[in-house]
Amino acid sequence: MMDHPSLTSVDLGNSDIMNNRNRIYDEGFMAVIQGIIKSQHSLISELHFQSACITGDGLCALSLMRNVDLQVLDLSHNDLGNEGAYFLKSLMPRIVSMNLASTKIGLKGICELSKAMGNEESPRLIHLDLSQNNLEAEGFARLLTKLKSSTTLQTLLVSDNDMSLYDENLSALTAFFK
Repeated sequence: MMDHPSLTSVDLGNSDIMNNRNRIYDEGFMAVIQGIIKSQHSLISELHFQSACITGDGLCALSLMRNVDLQVLDLSHNDLGNEGAYFLKSLMPRIVSMNLASTKIGLKGICELSKAMGNEESPRLIHLDLSQNNLEAEGFARLLTKLKSSTTLQTLLVSDNDMSLYDENLSALTAFFK
């Protein structure tokens, strides 16, 4: 990365989930992040690591990216879990597009991410994909409550989550669309 200061996007993802290609694991992910951090003139703004066998533990390296203007992050189809959401919340103020589809984020994880969402906390967020997780109705309601104040969000994808909206959670959904 240090020898390529004009590089703006890195895609080490696996577009074919059925094949074992680009399985970089936590160690490879952390090595890429460290390379970006060491490059004082890095222009990296997009990271794509879908289906790369990254876990929540591997995301600890993201907390070191304080001086990197990361705008697009695709970690879909990785086993991030609730632990991964904890490390992702520090990036929310800079992120424009985040794909966390099928990352095993549950109620605890969405509650962590929700703390870092809303107009003041994530003023640039335009696209958020949380499809195929286990957000549950309570987590979805919390997410909607935080995102209600967002003036930039254009796309929210939450299909195929384990959510049954009853009573108090329906009020959050209704309030979001008012």
